[in-house]
Amino acid sequence: MERERAVKLILDLVDQGTAVDDIYLNIFQQVQYEIGRLWQLNQISIAQEHYATSVTQLAMAQLYPKIFSSYKKGKKVLTGCIGDELHELGVRMVADLLELAGWDTIHLGSNTPPAEILKLLVEKEIDLLAISLTLPDKLEVAQGLITKIHEKTKLSNLKIIVGGRVFLKNSNLWQKIGADAFAADAKEAVKVADSLL
Repeated sequence: MERERAVKLILDLVDQGTAVDDIYLNIFQQVQYEIGRLWQLNQISIAQEHYATSVTQLAMAQLYPKIFSSYKKGKKVLTGCIGDELHELGVRMVADLLELAGWDTIHLGSNTPPAEILKLLVEKEIDLLAISLTLPDKLEVAQGLITKIHEKTKLSNLKIIVGGRVFLKNSNLWQKIGADAFAADAKEAVKVADSLL
C-alpha cells in the first residue's frame, strides 16, 4: 500500500541523515498544506483528507524514538487546541519539534476545554503555552483563556505563543488577543519559544 511506502520513505530519509525538523517542515507540513488545498477545491473528500492526515500522523509517530531521546533544557510547554478546535496536527508538530529542541512537552491535542488548560498550567508549573487556531470563530475562546491566564498571579511568568491559519491571515491578531508571540510554523515556534524564555 501507499501508506507503507510513505512511511518507508520517511525512515529511509532519516537513515540517510536528513534532520527530523527538515522532514517535519519540508515534507509533513507541505503535505498537509496540499491536502488542505485539495480539500478546499473539492478535489478530495473529507474521508480522503482524514486518511491522508492519519498517514502523516503514522509517519510522524515512527520518528518519536529520535524526538523523545533528546536532551532536556528544564523548560515545560503545554500545547494544544482550545475548545472545539479539531485541527491539531500543526500544533502536534510544534510539540514534537519543541521536544526535539529539549523542551518537556505536554501535548493535549484537539478539543480541550479552556478550564482544563488553565488547571494544568498551574498544576504542572508550565513555562510556555502554545495554542493553535484554524477558524476565526475560536478567537473569542482563545482570548478568554488568555485573559484568565493574565489574571492568575501563579501564571505571571507564563509565555503564550499562538499559531494556525487564522493568524496567518492577520499579522497582528495575536497581539489583539493578548498572546506574547506568533509563529508561522513549527520551526519558527521553536525559535520564538527559545527567545521568550
